[in-house]
Amino acid sequence: MDREELDRYLRKVTPREKEILEGISLEELQRQDTCRFAKAGQGTYLFEGSLFMAPGEKIVVSRQDRYVKVLPHQHDYIELCYLWSGSCSQTIEGKKIVTSEGDICIFDTQAVHAIEAGGENDILVNILMSREFFDTAFLSRMPRQGIVSEFLVESVTRSRKKKQYLYFKTHGNNRVGEIMEQIISEYYARDIGMEEVMESYVIILFTELQNEQKKKGVWQNDRHCTCKTGIRKISG
Repeated sequence: MDREELDRYLRKVTPREKEILEGISLEELQRQDTCRFAKAGQGTYLFEGSLFMAPGEKIVVSRQDRYVKVLPHQHDYIELCYLWSGSCSQTIEGKKIVTSEGDICIFDTQAVHAIEAGGENDILVNILMSREFFDTAFLSRMPRQGIVSEFLVESVTRSRKKKQYLYFKTHGNNRVGEIMEQIISEYYARDIGMEEVMESYVIILFTELQNEQKKKGVWQNDRHCTCKTGIRKISG
């Protein structure tokens, strides 16, 4: 699947989007969501991997439905959000962030975020990865030092009481776009060895993100660290 084919595929109207375009009320959509997801307290919902992943699956690609808000939520998996096209307005741990085409956000299991309704050209692709995906073999292939490696180790191996996310303004990095295209294409192709190939691409992606951060430099204080590429890490 080349980029043009993949772009056409990602822009197809989903069943839920069809309901929205045909006039289903926002009240009914909210009712469906609040029935589907467990409450996590203080107006937040828990998106459980079992709702999106088949038994035994460790990594899933899911294109976000457009035209409707996503409730404030957290996950029991690690989520990487990649903006394929357009723009996306999110509220992450109470902070509003508008991401551009090519940007990446990575969320641990505690960070709460909500997403505003997107338009026709706003294509957000989510990569859902279970904690089991980041086993010892995976982590051993990652560079030992760097913001992504530290984030993964903290998210997977600790008590996960911290709320953390990483935000990369990678819209100018063609290499990141090429790697993401390979990851998404591999998932939808469903070839033999798909998960193993995707794991390799994810490691390449994370390494590229770490190298980009290292080249640009970083400043840090008690709440977050950022660099010129837009990397942000929030701990609470």
